[in-house]
Amino acid sequence: MAALRWIEWRRAVDLRLGGVGVSDAALIGVPRSHSELIDPLLDRAAAALAAELVGISAEAFAVTVEFLKTREQFDQKLAEFQALQHRCARMFVEIERTISIVQEALRALDDGDADASMLASAAKAMASDTARHVTEEALQLYGGLGMTEWQDIGLYFKRARTSSVLFGDATYHYRRYARLNGF
Repeated sequence: MAALRWIEWRRAVDLRLGGVGVSDAALIGVPRSHSELIDPLLDRAAAALAAELVGISAEAFAVTVEFLKTREQFDQKLAEFQALQHRCARMFVEIERTISIVQEALRALDDGDADASMLASAAKAMASDTARHVTEEALQLYGGLGMTEWQDIGLYFKRARTSSVLFGDATYHYRRYARLNGF
């Protein structure tokens, strides 16, 4: 067992079990396949992390817009620059689109829908990509100030990095989505 600390200060542990055996008398219930046990847990973990990632994205976007409204360059608020408005508009659209798929995945899991696994993977993949893009953009818009401990945007950036790879990164979930759809 080894203690770990992630880049945004969350703690974890690397626990490895070896040589563990269980007698038939100690088994509870009927033995099942790996996928029967793990897939429902993966679906719920992926959907929960997708919800966290969309929350990170939304908050990073909100604080960045507020920052742009107050920060000045060349005697003009940064929010008045059209190029920055376009970047913010793209982030807004990505976040709204991601909220929709995450809500659909959570609803499907709650209702026990047959397509819940597919939707959970779609939500995790999209939320991972959105969080990475939005926090990268936000950090760029903040400039060097964004990585200081006085600004939360650096924490959002780091949290998005770790949460986007937990329980499968975007590539894993895009592939899982394709496999679940017969591709």
